[in-house]
Amino acid sequence: MKKYLWYSIFIFAIAMNSCDNDNILSSSPKETQMEEQHLLVDLQNYNKDLLTRAETRGAGDWILKTCAIAGADIIGAWGGAQIGGTIGSVGGSVGTIVGGSIISLVCGTGASYLAYKGCSIVKPGINTGPITSEIAYIDPGYIYLATLNISPEDRLNEIREANISTTFPEGFEGIERIGIDHNLALEGLFMEDSANNDHTQPNPVDSATLNFFNSPEFIIQYQALQNQILTAMTEIENLDIEQYFSDSDNQNISLTAQNVMTLFMELYTQYPAGLEDIDQIVNFYLQKIDNTNALTMDEKEILYSGLAVAAYSPRFWSAKFENEQLERGEPLGEN
Repeated sequence: MKKYLWYSIFIFAIAMNSCDNDNILSSSPKETQMEEQHLLVDLQNYNKDLLTRAETRGAGDWILKTCAIAGADIIGAWGGAQIGGTIGSVGGSVGTIVGGSIISLVCGTGASYLAYKGCSIVKPGINTGPITSEIAYIDPGYIYLATLNISPEDRLNEIREANISTTFPEGFEGIERIGIDHNLALEGLFMEDSANNDHTQPNPVDSATLNFFNSPEFIIQYQALQNQILTAMTEIENLDIEQYFSDSDNQNISLTAQNVMTLFMELYTQYPAGLEDIDQIVNFYLQKIDNTNALTMDEKEILYSGLAVAAYSPRFWSAKFENEQLERGEPLGEN
């Protein structure tokens, strides 16, 4: 991944032009442009500081590979939230947490499955070439049905086991459930894969929601998102966020929101040496996003959905990878 390349050009352009130039970012008022600049400069400086530290102390190779897989989950969650803003959902647009979050959850879980199927660190010597949709695709309606197996007790157990130390802004606490349910849905899908069983739903199926996920309109956008992530995943440990944005129709988010996503992913896939580092950077980005007026409320919700997955997903993958290494008789942390 190119380190801060296109973002640095973006900031340089702002710095070199006068304040009278209203065309640098968009048609936003000048005060909004200043907010955007302040936010992005703060995030860039934060990233630079932590990545400089990482050069001295070293990063965690194993946890970084876990974050690389989780990166696909995050982009899937972000993309799903944007789909919710484009075509709406059963519960409303992405502006309604209940409706938008289920789309984000389904798309993020689908991206997780995609990344896992091509993961050379999980299956050494297998699928080390390009990842294809044939080995990675999972039906979104199937994922939705998997979420119906999740009970309140399951969620409480996941919260305890994950031991996350992140704090979502007031009014958005419910978005954390995307990360919780993401892990639980994946666990259910993999359990059923191994048992080769069909889904059973102790919770009632909302036929309107299921029809939505099976609708041609949604399937087209879901598959397009999967293909965009596949293209960005030139290698499983090299998720190119710039490639994703170049291939995506991000009509629901501003350039500023895209820059925030890019900066977060650059830090997320290069800095952590442990799970506590993930919590640290997620909390910092949550705080900065909450405190800025440079982003709309819908953009904040989209970003929060990805950050919820960013916090929880590495816990799932770290535990799964370790279990699979033990099953192969390999020392933990090696591949």
